[in-house]
Amino acid sequence: MSYNFDQRLLHQTFVLDHDNYDVGMLRVNGIYYQLQSDVPVSIGDVVYVADIVGNQLIVQKGDSGDDSF
Repeated sequence: MSYNFDQRLLHQTFVLDHDNYDVGMLRVNGIYYQLQSDVPVSIGDVVYVADIVGNQLIVQKGDSGDDSF
């Protein structure tokens, strides 16, 4: 059985900031992932990783006070 390192990111929440986000790309542990979201995301947004497909993180946008992911 092989272990997919990226699966550890499932259901994680991230705040997009200047250190980890740049125009559709999120850096996690030194690895850049493309973000795919139904709505536009930008610096300061909170995103929840709903799924991973290849090098794309499928994210849902929330807000800092939202626990309903």
